[in-house]
Amino acid sequence: MNVTKLLKVYSIIPANLILRAKIENEIIYEETKNINIRAADEMIWSASKPYDLAFFIAFWVTPKDPAVEQILSIAKEKLPDRSLHGYQRGNPEDVMRQVEAIFYAVRDIGISYVSSTVDFGRIGFSQRVRLPRESVKQKAANCIDGAVLFASLFENIGLEPVIMLLPGHAIVGVKGAPGSGRAIFIETTLIGRPEFTFNDAVEAGGARFDACRGSKEVISIKKARKEGLYPLWSASSE
Repeated sequence: MNVTKLLKVYSIIPANLILRAKIENEIIYEETKNINIRAADEMIWSASKPYDLAFFIAFWVTPKDPAVEQILSIAKEKLPDRSLHGYQRGNPEDVMRQVEAIFYAVRDIGISYVSSTVDFGRIGFSQRVRLPRESVKQKAANCIDGAVLFASLFENIGLEPVIMLLPGHAIVGVKGAPGSGRAIFIETTLIGRPEFTFNDAVEAGGARFDACRGSKEVISIKKARKEGLYPLWSASSE
């Protein structure tokens, strides 16, 4: 399988899948199936039950994307010591200062929220998800694009991001300490609205979490990495 070619698929294309089983050099089974190869940036959220494929969103979290590095270079300038160091100082307040600097750095580059209809829990539902570099280039992000972008930024500096899916919405979270069972959630759709502060975005994210305690899916990017879901960027030739 040529991964580089697959990553350059931008629309659905028909293909033949050949299944072949051999014992030594003898073919004992062969079958050809007609399949459709979907676009590389198309995310299918559910196959047989709600959210059962949602963990694949970790592929879009790409911490080494040059666009991510660009934003982090802006964020550093907003901190007194010009340092983004993750959990190294063991202080949740220090973590929040870094997260706040990143929030305002994303705002500085001019990304704004674009609305889109989503239904993450519906069987067979799929949608295009922008990689961070695409959100930066287009200066646009819907709720899942924004969650992916912020998760990429947080993972780059050694923080532990999570993405929470709700009926019709997605928000990003970050753990205040490594391995913590608690996370601070951020409403990224407020990023392009300067009348809302970082604290407003945190308050809105927390309210979303509290309102949907029984109807949500929380995806740990750290756990996804341990299960072998690595960034799409690492396989891309672009």
